[in-house]
Amino acid sequence: IVTGASRGIGVRIAQVLAMAGASVVITARPSADGGNTTLERVADDLCRDGARALAVQCDSASEEGVRTLTRIAKENFGRVDVLVNNAATRLSTRLLDTAPSEFERIFRVNVLGPFLLWRHVIPEMIVSGGGNIINLTSTNARQQPFFGMAPYRMTKFALTYLSIDLALEVAS
Repeated sequence: IVTGASRGIGVRIAQVLAMAGASVVITARPSADGGNTTLERVADDLCRDGARALAVQCDSASEEGVRTLTRIAKENFGRVDVLVNNAATRLSTRLLDTAPSEFERIFRVNVLGPFLLWRHVIPEMIVSGGGNIINLTSTNARQQPFFGMAPYRMTKFALTYLSIDLALEVAS
């Protein structure tokens, strides 16, 4: 499963996994009109190149969406061996000008989304004998502050340390 796979790094990760022989479930949030033709195009391109790929629209900050995504991945490919938490959103605004709803939205996508995916994918991985989780964070979380990037940096910093704690809990 590769989240945030309708563009950029997510597309490239899906391509590399597919070239290595993986069956790939790519996911991204539905677009404002309810569709996501870009995500479907990426899956079509992967399949045209010989990969087994499936596009599933999913808001990873929705537990029901994540539950459905995990079920679809398992039904179509038997198991989940790799989860790439790539989906993220960024907000470039002064901290004191950030609306609470925007702060909550960036937290839900960048932190709650990976957490929900862990909760649904890790039990499947344990039953299957293991797997790998890759959480994409950001050098912006550790480097010098960037004006207007506090909510984004905060979420990526949180994801970095949650990833360490998760590894301590389930790596064995």
